[in-house]
Formats: sequence, C-alpha cells, structure tokens
Amino acid sequence: MNGTMFLGELTAFCAQLRRAGFTAGPAELADALRSADALGLLDAAVLERAWNLIFSQTREQAAQFPILFRAHFLNLPDVSPPRPEPPPPEKSAEPGEPTEPEEVLANQQELAGGQAQPDQGRDEADTDAHLLQTRLSPHAGQGAPPALVRDEAAAYLEAARALLRGVRLGRSRRFVVGERGVWVDLRATLQAARRTGGEPLKLRYRRPPPRPPRVVLLLDGSRSMAPHAALLLRYAAALIARSRKVEVYSFSTALTRLTPLLRAGQRIESNQGWGGGTRIGENLARLLASGRAHLRPDTLLLILSDGLDTGEPEQLAQTLKKLRGRVGEVVWLNPLAGQIGYQPLARGMAAALPHLDVFAGVDGVGDLLALPGRVRRALR
Repeated sequence: MNGTMFLGELTAFCAQLRRAGFTAGPAELADALRSADALGLLDAAVLERAWNLIFSQTREQAAQFPILFRAHFLNLPDVSPPRPEPPPPEKSAEPGEPTEPEEVLANQQELAGGQAQPDQGRDEADTDAHLLQTRLSPHAGQGAPPALVRDEAAAYLEAARALLRGVRLGRSRRFVVGERGVWVDLRATLQAARRTGGEPLKLRYRRPPPRPPRVVLLLDGSRSMAPHAALLLRYAAALIARSRKVEVYSFSTALTRLTPLLRAGQRIESNQGWGGGTRIGENLARLLASGRAHLRPDTLLLILSDGLDTGEPEQLAQTLKKLRGRVGEVVWLNPLAGQIGYQPLARGMAAALPHLDVFAGVDGVGDLLALPGRVRRALR
C-alpha cells in the first residue's frame, strides 16, 4: 500500500471513529501517521495497540477501538454498539428562579457559549469529510470553548482550597516565633525565661513562614482536549475565586490570557485559544516572554494537557527547562495518564517528562483533590 492509499484509508477510519464518538482530530491523525511510520504496517496487532492509545480517551473507547479497527482494516464484522443519542437541551431558567448557593463561582463558570450546530441539510459523512479535509493544518477547525453548567461548584472550590492551603512555596514577609528559625528573638527568649527563673534555657527564633503559592494555570484548548475542557475551566474558575494570585491561560495555536474574563465573570468567546491543533512549545515560549512577572520561585506552574503536540519536541523541552529554572514547581496533568496501559509515547509528552516535578492523570474532581499530596511529596 503506497502512502496516498494509506492516508486515504486512515482518513476514512478517522471519519468512522468520529461517527462512533471518538475525538479524531488533526493532532490524533498526525500522531497516528508518525506511529505507523515508526512501527511499520506489517504487524496489525502492534499498530492497533499504538493507535488505541492515541485515539481512545476513556475506558469505554479503549474497549470499543479494537472492534472498529479490525472491522475497517481486517474486514471483520463491526459489532460496535450504536452511538448514544445526544441528551435533550437543558430547560432554561425561568425569571425569578432562585440562584445557586455558590453565586461567585457559578457566575464565573457560566462563561462560555455552546457549540455551533451543524447545518441540518448537510450529510453526516460530508461533515466528517469537511472536518478532516484540513486535518494537518494547525489552524484547522477553530472551535468554541465548552459550555459550562452550574454543578459541583462546592467540590471544585474545595479542590482549589486544598491546593492553596496544602502547598507552600516561598516565604512570607511576616515573621512568626518558634523553637526553630533563622534569627534569635531576644524579646521572646526573655519572656520564656521568666518561666524558668530568669534562665534562658530555650531560645526563641524568628522565621518567615511558608506561604500559599502563586498559580499559573495553562489549559490545553485543542480539539483532543474538548471532552475535558469543562473540567479544567471549572477548576480554573474555582482557583481564581479562592486567590488573587492566580493566572489562567488557554492555548492551542495561540496563547490567550483568560484571567480578566474569569475574574470579571465575563463570557469566553471563540478565539484561537480553543480548537485546532496544538503548539505547546511555541505557547510556552510566549508565556516565558510575556508572563515573566508571574513566573517566580514561589509559583506553581500547572499544565493541563494530553501532550499531543504538532510542534517541535526540542522547542518544548528547551522552553520547559527554562521555565523550570524560574518557577518553584512544574506540574503536568494529563487526562490520558489515568487510562490502563497508558505510556507517554507521544513526542511532546516524552520530551516534557524530564523537566516535570509531577506528572499525573486527571479524570475528575477527585484527582484534583489528591493533587496537593502529590506536590508535597515532590517538594520533599
């Protein structure tokens, strides 16, 4: 099979995956082509396992993928379950309806408009062909941010509180007195000596206590991260509601600062920070150039991305190394890392791993609640 025939077969397979509910966008197609070039086409079982890691984002998809792969490439019968019907639209709130208890966070989380509906007259196969037509363009298929709903606000606020209270980076300008420290506190030592007959048996020290970190949050807004975008935005809104020292950016082919919009409770409109391809290294370089004021030794840099990058891995590695020298900790949360059998084989993820303090999976608010413990272990 020549290259043109193989590309056509893979494009048709991606269209089939999209009809089955998979996210088979430009980044996944590019990674599939690179893996086929590296592994070859002789062993279908090896290629099936590699592509399963690329295209599947949930356990259900991982179980369904072999059936679709064999039905398309090995001409076995397709017995995959039908795609579920989309849920009915939510009922709009009537005037005068009571608001949710967490009004501040709820207002911040109701920021993005819904996805645009396709034309009713267009056939589904034509839609898939149109989406895959510019599959390798980094600017293809620019999309809208996800629609957020008012739910689980308390859980996300608790996850944000746990991170800000459980992680300490840097020192406060105020001093506390204790039995250990940097400087001897003469007044506190003499006051303690009154209890031992005037003998200063125990010295008292002054020290600057550790303080909550600054947080810089980078949200991957590419198409491959669309199923997880609402989770990430809710967490970002909760962090901003808890602290004034939080900066939030989204990126795909461009870097967009979301902090003013989230803090003011404004809507996040369609822009280059959502949809299309992913240029992680280029956007980290933009952050390094324009966001230096927020990159300090007491900064916790949180990157939420699947690591599927269409940029150069060398640029990603070099920029992450520079960022690691400026901030206190670098944490990368990958939604794919929680899947059974996941290995960071994508070029971008493999290039980033040596420069990370914490690499973990994130699939829900429970993983966000466990994040402070992971960071504390890294600090030790």
